[in-house]
Amino acid sequence: MKSVKLNLGCGLDYKEGFVNIDAVAAVNPDLLHDLHQPLPFADNSVSEIVAQDILEHFTKEDSQKVIAEISRVLKKNGILKIRVPNVDDIVERFANDPETRNEFLYGTTLHTGIFGAHKVGYSKEYLIT
Repeated sequence: MKSVKLNLGCGLDYKEGFVNIDAVAAVNPDLLHDLHQPLPFADNSVSEIVAQDILEHFTKEDSQKVIAEISRVLKKNGILKIRVPNVDDIVERFANDPETRNEFLYGTTLHTGIFGAHKVGYSKEYLIT
């Protein structure tokens, strides 16, 4: 049986060997899907999930639903890779460059419309709670 791996919110980061999923048709994902909806995969059917730079684009409540959905489809002992912008690091690193700081904090809607806006800020502590 072939191993199923998902790249959620792939954008232009297309990963070979993964089902690349995005809600924006213009990035030509393998699966056009809005993560506000349940993933179209069976329980415990996915061996690896990459969720890079997506959780900040959901409200806190919706991000919890996305994580619950990831948990539902991910096999026991499956691999989950999450990356989110670290608000503490951004504020410190770009303290003297407010334009760049604000784009990192709030995202940009220039390329992907509403999907580009950040709705939640994560710190290391906030992500693991």
